[in-house]
Formats: sequence, C-alpha cells, structure tokens
Amino acid sequence: MKIQFFASFILVIMLSACSFNDSLQSRMPRVSPVQPPEQVVATLNKLYNGSHTECRELSTNKPRGLYYCSGIIIRVASDSPDYEPWTHSPRAMELGASSYSWMRHDVKMLGLLGMDESAGFILRNPVEGVAANLPILEKGFICQFPFDAFSKNRLHKGCGLNGPAILYPQPPADHRNKAYAWGQCEGMGITSRQGWIDFYFSEDVPAVALRPQCSWNADNVAGWNYAVAAHAQFVDDYIEELKGPYTWNELMLDVMGDDGSMLKPYISAFFYDARGTTSLESARNFQRKLNDRGFNVPIVRIDFAAPAEQRFSYLPEDQLIPQ
Repeated sequence: MKIQFFASFILVIMLSACSFNDSLQSRMPRVSPVQPPEQVVATLNKLYNGSHTECRELSTNKPRGLYYCSGIIIRVASDSPDYEPWTHSPRAMELGASSYSWMRHDVKMLGLLGMDESAGFILRNPVEGVAANLPILEKGFICQFPFDAFSKNRLHKGCGLNGPAILYPQPPADHRNKAYAWGQCEGMGITSRQGWIDFYFSEDVPAVALRPQCSWNADNVAGWNYAVAAHAQFVDDYIEELKGPYTWNELMLDVMGDDGSMLKPYISAFFYDARGTTSLESARNFQRKLNDRGFNVPIVRIDFAAPAEQRFSYLPEDQLIPQ
C-alpha cells in the first residue's frame, strides 16, 4: 500500500512538473525563422566574396554605393540589460547617426570594434532582400570612411571634419537616398585613392584617431572604389602606422527620427567573433531579445582566420532559439 501511494505521489509530481513546463513554454513566443539559416550563411559568404565595382538601385537603375548590393553591413552592439542591441545609444541620438562597418574580402579587416569579444547584428542589403522577398532598407545611409574615423567626435552626423562645419556641395543625385547621402572628399577636390592617403598624412599627428580623414558620400560609386583601394594599400604599406586595431571602416546611418526599433525587420543575422569567450553569450542574448519582438534570425560565427570562402558559418549548437 505504501509503495502504491509513493508511486502515485511521484506520478503527481511528474505530471505537475510537465504541466508547469508546458505552461511556461506556452507563454514563450513561437516565431518562425525569417530565412533558413543555411540560406542566410550562404548569402553572407557570397556577398563577402563578391567584387562588385558598382550597384544599381532596384527599379530605377540609379547608381548606388557598394553597400546596396555587395559586402556585409555590420554593427557591433553592446550587451546591456538596459536597452536592445539594435536601438541607438543616447550619444548616437545626439549625433544623429549610428556607426556600422562594411565587410568584404578585399577590405582587409583584422577585426571589428571591440576586437575579439565583439558581437552584434548584420543588416540585409536591398538587392538580397528583394531576391528573398524580405523587407529592405534603402535610405538613411550618409557617408563612409575607409577606416575608423572616430565619428562620435565629428560634425554633420559623424561625417564632417574634426573642425568647423563646412557644408561641401554634393554631386547631383536622383536616387531614393538623396536626402541623406553626404560626404566631404568630393567637395574638397579629393578624387582618388592617393589623394585620400595624402590628406590622411597631411598633418603630423601621433594619434591615429586624430589623423585627418574626409568622408565619401555613401552613394558615390567612385568614392567606394577609392575607399576599398585605400584600405588595401594602408594595410599593406602602413600597418605599423595603423597599429592593427583600427582596420575596420565606418558607414554612417542616419537615425531618421527613430530610436532604432525600425531596424528589426532588416536584421538578417546576429554574429559573434570566433576568438571571443563571451561574444557567443552576447549573440544569444540578442537573438532572444529579437525573438521576443517577433523575428527569429540565426546566429552566425565570424572567423577572421578562416579562408575567405568560409568567413561566416552556421552552427546549430550556437543557437539559443531553434532555427
């Protein structure tokens, strides 16, 4: 009798536990993946290894910057309990723009902001978004720098010089981003890779962060190609001058009067640096937060030591939210 009672008691406990777990899971959001993870990582590796020298706006065929159809638009984010990773910091809201990097095989980055502990998110580019029948972000991009320009200290939404605000004239444009695209190099008469490098060394400033850099208009095709070429030459010829850590570039995105919440539908993946010990944990926290907001995207691994064709990878065991 005692044995039967004990068995019945254990059964009740087990059923209660199952009921509690089922209740807990029923309260968790069940969100389908935005894209199959294998497709996401295949697209990232294809974009990373592309060599486009121009991009054209969808439906209008107007020239756009290389970010529009090639490479990877990526942002390192802070893992904070106080705000979501895609939202803008108070400093970015004050500046009017937030800073991204643009990765491609011919831009020889040794790491990203935060170095080996970095994690963050990747924005889908418009051409790939339309191909996958997913939302695209076509406007808001302002300027780009071949290297980290410490944009938080610059005027005109991070795209100006470290000095007086000079509103240089912009080349005529008739594309969907014309209200935002802006740069300095063109108006200063800097129209070549070597011209940009000469300007960088025009002042004898010991701190790399304070060296002069002019920005290229985000949709100036020639400026993008000059920036790619300048970056490659710098890493080859001036690596000691550059001191290694500053090999990422900057692409500035206007906050467009939003706290960053509008970016959620355009996130294609979260990433973490394979060298880090805490970066995967951060990426998992980001994935959970976005899933809670109704979007399920994969976590991908970036390995700067891997061959270019395998720079991005997808591992099922990395995922906090099943894909």
